[in-house]
Amino acid sequence: MKRLLLALLVLSACRKGTTPTPDITHDITLPASGTAVVAAENQFSLALFQAVNLQDTVLKNKIISPFSVYMALGMADNGAAGTTLDSINKALALGALSTGDLNGTASALIQQLPGADNHVTLSVANSEWYNQQNTPMASFSQLLQNDYNAKVAGLDFSNPSSVTTINQWVANQTQQMIPQILNSIEPTEIMFLVNAVYFKGEWTTSFDAGLTQPAPFTRGDGVVENVQTMRLQSPVPIQFLITDTVTMVELPYGGKQFVMDIMMPAGDIRSFAAGLTPALLTGWISRMITSQANLTMPRFKFDYNVSMQPALTSLGMGIAFGHAADFSNMYTIPVFLSRVIHQAAIEVDESGTKAAAATVVGIGTSVAVPTNNIKLNRAFLFTIREKTSGVVLFTGILNDPLSD
Repeated sequence: MKRLLLALLVLSACRKGTTPTPDITHDITLPASGTAVVAAENQFSLALFQAVNLQDTVLKNKIISPFSVYMALGMADNGAAGTTLDSINKALALGALSTGDLNGTASALIQQLPGADNHVTLSVANSEWYNQQNTPMASFSQLLQNDYNAKVAGLDFSNPSSVTTINQWVANQTQQMIPQILNSIEPTEIMFLVNAVYFKGEWTTSFDAGLTQPAPFTRGDGVVENVQTMRLQSPVPIQFLITDTVTMVELPYGGKQFVMDIMMPAGDIRSFAAGLTPALLTGWISRMITSQANLTMPRFKFDYNVSMQPALTSLGMGIAFGHAADFSNMYTIPVFLSRVIHQAAIEVDESGTKAAAATVVGIGTSVAVPTNNIKLNRAFLFTIREKTSGVVLFTGILNDPLSD
């Protein structure tokens, strides 16, 4: 698999052309159903990005890792049953593929992606954090350990340090690019399924930092501003496609196992993003040519966070967020998805790219917290005492509240 979607685009890593380290690359070997699962994942990636993009009426920078969301939901998928399982599989574009197919491909990618290119640093980490007072089914946790290489740990969710523990794990897995994703734990939440992805790579052909200087850039709203713009020192072989509707460039990292695909539309960027399809992307990629070219592009850095519940609901898995959800393969008590939150960050400069993302799937209990109704509506005894010593100061009996 040559493309890992860490936004709508494929993000990967590179090296400086002067490095003496030889390229060592490994193609990804997928199970029998793996190609179909990756196709489903890419379909989900585009659909999710488009749904998230529609949530904001204001044009702004966005980056998501559909791959991270797919991994986190893949873990949750193993706990679902019935129509809830069907709805998640529909959102994940699995079609006739099974959860077992999903798990097998996830396992292959988790194991092999980090070693695909020795000039790229890539890590994929998963974890399950559960409230010690509500232990999930052992079979569910064991499956996540086996197929998703997940860290499984019980915490005291009533202790605020649990939030710190989860955030610290995410920060460590993303090299501090996502320092905090969870602010608090709701009283009804009893588990978090977390994925973290980190990517770092140098361009196969790096930009000369000495040539970077301000140049005009037209924003999505048409406003032109001067931004720090990188330039390749001389014409180099670049894969690209120029049509009436799009200019597309493929920029490789390291040994070229990973690439960034950049698509610059001729018209409105929102309409362009909304009209993208997997077939269009595949067609453009197949039509790219390799030729000598000069290249300029902006240097940039930003982060983005978003609740995925509206987008995932629009993709058909709304039932998973309600009390009708069936996660009977996860817990023996009724539970549902309390939230799916996502955060991502990216830095692109003359040497390459760093990107990171984290997804948190919250699991809440559908079992109502018992409310004890105590009605002191009959005659009663009472005392007044000091608690540490136990000394009783007053003792009484109330027979008639209306009597003086």
